[in-house]
Amino acid sequence: MKKTLVIIFLITGVVSSLADWPQWRGTGRNGVVSGSPALADQWPEEGPRLLWRSGNVPSGGDGGYGSVVAVQGRVYASLVWHRMVPLATRTLDDQALKRLGWRQVDLPEALLAKMEKDRQALSPRLRGSKLNDWIKEWEEKNLTKPEWRKHRGWVAERFRKGKAAVALADLEQLAKSRGRKFDNAAVFMAWLAKEPLGEAVKKQVVSAVATQRKGGWDVLLCLDGGTGKEAWKFEEPSAAAGSRPSGTPCVSGGRVYFAGDRHVYSLDAKTGKLIWKTELAGRPAAGSVLVIDDLVILPAGNLMALEAKTGKMAWEQQEVRAGNASPTAWHHKGRNYLLSNTGGEVVCVDARDGKVLWRASGGGHSSPVVAGDVMAIRSRDRKLGLVAYALSPDAPRKLWSPPIDQQRNEASPLIYEDHVYLLGSEQHLCVSVQTGKVAWMEKRRSSISSPFVADGKIYNLERNGSELVMLEATHKAHTELGVARVQSMWCPSPAFSRGHLYLRMKDHVACFDLR
Repeated sequence: MKKTLVIIFLITGVVSSLADWPQWRGTGRNGVVSGSPALADQWPEEGPRLLWRSGNVPSGGDGGYGSVVAVQGRVYASLVWHRMVPLATRTLDDQALKRLGWRQVDLPEALLAKMEKDRQALSPRLRGSKLNDWIKEWEEKNLTKPEWRKHRGWVAERFRKGKAAVALADLEQLAKSRGRKFDNAAVFMAWLAKEPLGEAVKKQVVSAVATQRKGGWDVLLCLDGGTGKEAWKFEEPSAAAGSRPSGTPCVSGGRVYFAGDRHVYSLDAKTGKLIWKTELAGRPAAGSVLVIDDLVILPAGNLMALEAKTGKMAWEQQEVRAGNASPTAWHHKGRNYLLSNTGGEVVCVDARDGKVLWRASGGGHSSPVVAGDVMAIRSRDRKLGLVAYALSPDAPRKLWSPPIDQQRNEASPLIYEDHVYLLGSEQHLCVSVQTGKVAWMEKRRSSISSPFVADGKIYNLERNGSELVMLEATHKAHTELGVARVQSMWCPSPAFSRGHLYLRMKDHVACFDLR
């Protein structure tokens, strides 16, 4: 046990107990749990016991898809948290004009005039499928094929609105002030009052102009692992970045590191106090922070390393374009290396200086997984699929690559007891590391989330996260031990610590007891 702990510490640089889950996919970033308590071999009909649900933690376009980590009784989640904030100014921008029905069109004036006349003459009783049939007939009769391809949606929209659509003449009047910004609501209303528009149109203009905007905050949320209650929350203003920033934080040496929209942060893991933050030229996506050799490794456009103590740039490798795939550490003869899956290949980099040592066939959003000197990776290359390499600092040697279903290629594999398990596609399989022989293959409905193995059992999210599946971790047969409806998110990977399972849900974090 002590020898295993030393090896994992060297690989990851993460100071934690084997019972903790300090980074994406656990201590070794491989989904393999050491030192697990005895876990249940079967579940009751309602599934494993739910211990708690946290307060609101938004996801998707309002919070991303990052996974959580669990260390020493604390659970951490990083996200760009979106909220609507009021606007002091008012702007007649393109979005406001489009809400009113304005578009830049190149239809003949005579045709536009006919369209407006026919729109005004439409009976309010003409609805549903009958209205759709009328619109289709009008378009076939009056629009050329190029006009139909380019403007059919806009034309149909105006007919569906009928008499309620803002007249084209009024839209042209408003478009004269396109992009105009007003200092406040009073100035805007004073301007609108003087415009030669009807009162009904003016009401539509007021409704169309935004009075609030979506704001973003880089957030690190710390929850009590026993109750799910908020221990502390760190946040700083950021951009409304949508779901793109979806990385997982990393806890190391009493600090927690995470990437927001434009910055990477180091916080005190106990208090949430900011230690440093560094602005990035690139923008992090779903790739997760890795701490190794006192360096914070981050995929943010380019693969880069920051000094863990100060946040200063240590190196940046512009030849390695890193995105959603997370970098993985490989320890070999006292040296640490980084394996990064890029758009079209997998790259080995010296962790000390970022020097590229070799490139091999691979590519995609799946992250490499390492066991000893063997790497397995799921490639988006249809000819490659799941592939294993024997690693060397000089060049890798391809071991095998069995044919697989290519519907999904984001989930990362497991290497456990000399077998590679791939459970993140429509086709699950188990392959011998030594021979490349497929031990079993099974049709399933999985997607992006990556599995983990603990106490001889594999846990995987299936059916878009709605089900948690427990399998026996054996190459002898695909043996299902239990299925539970958990309604988790479909992208984040599970976190596991001391017999507890932590899942990122649609609007909260949930904790289940697997013991």
